[in-house]
Amino acid sequence: MQDARLDGANFQEATLTRINLIGSSLIGANLAGVNLEFAKLENVIANSSNFTGASLKNANLKGVYAQRAILVKSDLTQTNFVGSKLTRANFTDAQLIGSNLKGSNLISSNFSNANLSEANLEDTVLNNTNFSKANLSRANLTGAYILKTNLEGATLTDAIGVHRF
Repeated sequence: MQDARLDGANFQEATLTRINLIGSSLIGANLAGVNLEFAKLENVIANSSNFTGASLKNANLKGVYAQRAILVKSDLTQTNFVGSKLTRANFTDAQLIGSNLKGSNLISSNFSNANLSEANLEDTVLNNTNFSKANLSRANLTGAYILKTNLEGATLTDAIGVHRF
C-alpha cells in the first residue's frame, strides 16, 4: 500500500501491524483505536487525522507531516518521528516513552499530561507548545528551540538540556 491515497478513509479499530504506507496520504483519516505497531509510515501526510487511542509502538513516522493530528491517549512508545512536522497536533495523555522526535517541528502542539520520559527532543522547535503536567524525565532537550512553552507542573527529573529554559 506504499504511496496510497487514503484521504478520509475509516480504519477505526483495524489491525494494521507492520503495514507499509510509506509516502501515503491519510488526510482526515479516522485511525482511532488502530493497531499500527511496527508500521512503516515514513513521509506520510496525515493532516487532521484522528489517531485517538491508537497504538503506534515502534512505528517509523520519520518525516511525517501531521498538522492538527489528534493523537490523544495514543501509545507512541519507541516511535520514530525524526524530522517530522507535527504542528498543532494534540498528544494529550499520550505515551511517548523513548520516542525519537529529533529535529521535529512541534509548534503549538499539546502534550499535556503526556509521558515523554526518555524521549529524544533534541533540536526540536517547541514554540507555544503545551507540556503542562507532562513527564519529561530523562528526556533529551539539547538544542531545542523553546519559546513561550508551557511547562507548568511538568516533571523534568534528570532531563538533558534543561539549562536552556
